[in-house]
Amino acid sequence: MKHNQIQKEAKKWVEEGIISSEQYTAILSRYPKHDQRFLLMAFGGLFVGLGFLTFIASNWSDLTNAIKMVIILVAMIGFYGVGERIYRKHSQGIGATFLVIGVLTFGAGIILTGQMYHYMAYSATAFFIWSLAAIAIFILSQEAIMLVLAFGIITIGQIYGGFTYQDFHIGLGLLFLIGLGYFTYIHQREWISTLYAIGFVLQSLVLVLTSDLSYYWLFAFLLLLYSLSEIVPKDFPVQAFKRLAVAVAFLIGIIQVFTLQSGWVMQDIELEISFLLLLIVLAGWVVYRNITTHSLSGLVDLALFVPVFLLPDFKSAFVLVLLFIFSLGRLLLGYKDGDAEMINIGTIAFLVSTLVAYFQVAWDFLDKSVFFFIGGVLLFVLGYLLERRRRAFSRAEERGDRL
Repeated sequence: MKHNQIQKEAKKWVEEGIISSEQYTAILSRYPKHDQRFLLMAFGGLFVGLGFLTFIASNWSDLTNAIKMVIILVAMIGFYGVGERIYRKHSQGIGATFLVIGVLTFGAGIILTGQMYHYMAYSATAFFIWSLAAIAIFILSQEAIMLVLAFGIITIGQIYGGFTYQDFHIGLGLLFLIGLGYFTYIHQREWISTLYAIGFVLQSLVLVLTSDLSYYWLFAFLLLLYSLSEIVPKDFPVQAFKRLAVAVAFLIGIIQVFTLQSGWVMQDIELEISFLLLLIVLAGWVVYRNITTHSLSGLVDLALFVPVFLLPDFKSAFVLVLLFIFSLGRLLLGYKDGDAEMINIGTIAFLVSTLVAYFQVAWDFLDKSVFFFIGGVLLFVLGYLLERRRRAFSRAEERGDRL
């Protein structure tokens, strides 16, 4: 909570006799008032740095290579030096801003040096070197913004390399998996876990798109991400791993509903034994963990990872069945355990699954105006019924009952 909000509430508690004046002072001391000048100074430093870089870029072609190198080195060392001094002796926030500009200048220097001397790049190695600098500064400063910058450089570099060179950079992949994975484990923050989960999915997507792996390998990678949440200690904030793995698997399931019925999609797909073995091992681990912890949510979620492409016929229909199994399973478990989040996820998933099924069945048979009219009415009715059920559950929960 913010300092002003705490101060306002605590005054009421003193007036009402809930706490004493000494307790009021002790509470406020736990929430120090932030100096808003930090934001002004931070943005000021950022704009000065960007203005300098923009000025140099606009006159870049008129400079000799020697002058260009001097400018790059002076700018980089200057931002690092000023940032380190301010960070250590004055303000950590302002110092971190200059350190960020220093890292950005370092990356720009790598790219500009390559252009100056006409180096030909065939991979995202420049981003790999750049990300090492960001990680090094993070290790020294332990500033969150530097970790976010490292996540961004590694992820953007991998995506850039995938689209530009059709190549998955092993160095960036390992640096993300091991290096950033280590920091995620050490710091145990929900927002870091979320960043790692997003980056993991994007790294997996680039790997599949740039290699000879078939699309179904995404399910193995997503299940691996899901399984990681079953390995770490219970107090580790890895719900983002499960949420993102389930959300992406659900989205791929929707895509499969409309694509698996087309013969051309399955023409070049061949089952790889390594994929099947990995999927079985990961699924077995999830089943084992859920049985030992007396939880059924993981068993329901596994419906999204079934390799439907192995079926001879009716693949799209079976995917729809699995989507409904997941949706209804989440709803029923949510009502059983009194978990509002699970109920909301199940409700949304059920409505989306119903809409997908309606599109799949009725699009080719109904007039388009009738199609959208009936679809809208159907969603209104389902939404009304599910909302009524949710409110009844909330009222029962307030009374201490269980539906």
